[in-house]
Amino acid sequence: MRASAAALAASIFLASVAGAETYRAYDIELYRSTQPSTAEPWVWLAKTGGDVAAYGKAKGKTSATAAAKDAIDIVLDETHVGVGDDLGDHTATTNILLNGEWLSGDGGDEGVFVDSAGNVGIGTSTPQSKEDVEGGLAVGATYSGTTAAPTNGVIVEGRAGFGSNAPETNVHISESNLNTKPALEIEQLSTGDAAFQLSIAGDAWAFGIDNSDSDDSLKLCYAAAAGTAILGTGCFLDIAPNGQVGFGAAGTFRLEAKGTLGGGYFGLTNSTSGDVFKVDGSGQVSIGTITASANLDVDQGTGRGIIEIDGSTGGCLKIRDTDDAGFTYCTALNGVLSCSTSAC
Repeated sequence: MRASAAALAASIFLASVAGAETYRAYDIELYRSTQPSTAEPWVWLAKTGGDVAAYGKAKGKTSATAAAKDAIDIVLDETHVGVGDDLGDHTATTNILLNGEWLSGDGGDEGVFVDSAGNVGIGTSTPQSKEDVEGGLAVGATYSGTTAAPTNGVIVEGRAGFGSNAPETNVHISESNLNTKPALEIEQLSTGDAAFQLSIAGDAWAFGIDNSDSDDSLKLCYAAAAGTAILGTGCFLDIAPNGQVGFGAAGTFRLEAKGTLGGGYFGLTNSTSGDVFKVDGSGQVSIGTITASANLDVDQGTGRGIIEIDGSTGGCLKIRDTDDAGFTYCTALNGVLSCSTSAC
């Protein structure tokens, strides 16, 4: 039968007679008849007839002999020997020296490792921070012990605070510095988009930089199912790095609306009078009316339907001739409209 030294709760040491070095036995074996092959210190008990003899091998020795031979002393604190002891009734009176070894459930090189600087590694023997975790991490009573975290990822059940010790939302970022850097950054290091998504049941919006187009535009895109919005499909807003803004598609002007999204037109409105200015999909402009009947349609409502040209400052009405050869310029004085080919 073989058990670890901790399981037997025994104080077992191999020591030289001169007292120069003392080694803790790595393993204990009961009723073994042959020498262990390991090069580390061993202690075992061999039963011969009705007697039990203690044998040991010091570190670096090639053979094992009985106690009191070959300058090896074996000390057994027999009051604590007991198979199955879980150490539950023992109280440490000094710090535990792991000496570069692991706290492990099965004795393997795994579990918890504490280096000489006090850094704790879980799954790693070379922690670089106060706590390093190699693998996934699950936080919270619902997740721990029941749900596996993504590979090298983390799942958190409760709120997380970054710069805040009292997070009020699932992710709370708090800053108190004086620089102009943003508090949150999403960086894309490959060919995908740098974006985030907002979802509810039946609706999703994606917002971010579309890495697939030529100018890396900032886009706002919609999808009618939670978790399915992507940049480049169903986009309502497109802002190019040169400042061009497009509604429904990428813009070629500073501000442009096109396509069938949003009714296929650009308009300005108020809450009481309906549309006050609109450019429809065919390029017709209506002022004060929803539907244009000409390239320019001004509604005849009260206080509306008026085009004013201030002639006192040199203004006039410029009309292209029907033969497309020039222009006719018109001005008005005391109700008389005068037109000529002379520019205003």
